[in-house]
Amino acid sequence: MKKRVLSAMPSQTFAEGALDAAQQTGKLNYDGYKKVWSDEFNGDSLNRADWNVETHEKGWVNNELQEYVDSAENIQVKDGKLIINPVKKITDGDTGSTKGVASYTSGRVSTQNKQTFIYGRFECRAKVPKGQGYLPAFWLMANDENVYGCLLYTSPSPRDYAAS
Repeated sequence: MKKRVLSAMPSQTFAEGALDAAQQTGKLNYDGYKKVWSDEFNGDSLNRADWNVETHEKGWVNNELQEYVDSAENIQVKDGKLIINPVKKITDGDTGSTKGVASYTSGRVSTQNKQTFIYGRFECRAKVPKGQGYLPAFWLMANDENVYGCLLYTSPSPRDYAAS
């Protein structure tokens, strides 16, 4: 029997068609699913037993301008929400100076090697910022960083790679 998973960070990301049904009825159908893990962020700090805070230097991936840091200024839990807050700081001059140098920090969290699922239903409710330079993301990633992002499709059909 296949293990079914319902994993919820306070949230809703919908499978194809489920959004239409939910909009019509006002309810999602959870028949056949058993909740095995969730985080409703009911506290005043990130639960480090379930979450990793990743730190990375500026430019670590995609030449991003921000540095990922472990800071209460960037990562907060408040009122049942996880808040990842980008912060811009001006250095080498006062904040009103045009000669100042801007630096950016942000938070990055994952459940890598703490919560592992093979398949199931995964949901997330997120409010994302608007503006130039923001790329908020909710990813479902493998525990093994060498696995994801490695499969390149050179054939018109991904099915050709299923037996590889």
